Amino acid sequence: MYCKHCRQVMDNDFCPDCRKATRMPEADDICFLAERGHPWSDILCDVLKQEGIPFLRQSNLGHGLMSMIGQGLELESIYVNWKDWERAVDVAAGLFSEDVEILWDEEDELQE
Repeated sequence: MYCKHCRQVMDNDFCPDCRKATRMPEADDICFLAERGHPWSDILCDVLKQEGIPFLRQSNLGHGLMSMIGQGLELESIYVNWKDWERAVDVAAGLFSEDVEILWDEEDELQE
């Protein structure tokens, strides 16, 4: 189900955030994918671009405030079309998975 007001995909008949009725998503509905700070928003957008998935990137602060405090505190919301939703979720899950195994080779020791 899709909330056209919050732009979120969910399993509920009513959005838990705005309490409006949801509907079945349509191909060109813009759907919220993730909210990330820098540099993670840049990385996610770069990988989406490499995968050919169009996206919308929206700053939550605005340019004036961001220029004063810098990108360090900025969060960006990333949106994709419904038709690309599943692929985009897979990309984001691959990037932000906590089940990442780091392989350490004995030759990869820290240089002092």
